Amino acid sequence: PTSAHFMLMVRQHNYINRAADELGPFLNRIATSTKTGRPVQAAYIEAVDESVELKRVLGDSAAKMTAGMRFRDALVETIPLLPFRMWSVFVRQLEAHSESGGDLGTAIEETVTQTNEILMLAAESRANYAGQARQQKLIAAVALGGTGFFVFMNGIKVTQVLWTTTAG
Repeated sequence: PTSAHFMLMVRQHNYINRAADELGPFLNRIATSTKTGRPVQAAYIEAVDESVELKRVLGDSAAKMTAGMRFRDALVETIPLLPFRMWSVFVRQLEAHSESGGDLGTAIEETVTQTNEILMLAAESRANYAGQARQQKLIAAVALGGTGFFVFMNGIKVTQVLWTTTAG
């Protein structure tokens, strides 16, 4: 049971990473299509069809839109399914825009620009974290190797103090 749980957690983590990497281009497709005058619902459905990872989660909402459900309602239903703050912001901004009116293409473009900035910052943060993790592993390896070299050069008797004395 524990190994199955661990395996599921790893698969979920990997899926979330792949979906997060696909979110930026997905939103850019929608913005580009609406800029050319295509209706936002059609742009969304097309973007879902062209996606790989996001299609699994957003496919039902696209099908509901095709069947006649309102765009805003179908999008709001996807917020709990796609656990990204950027997605929630995108949907909520579109929802607010549909209530207030105006040029939807411009609103989507602005929202996508903001979302892309957030995604870029998140990617930089992940890269910095990965770099720090590599440095920490390198420091640990050097410390362990240095300790091993010290013991090899001076003999095991030098380290017996650690186990035979109160201070050790």
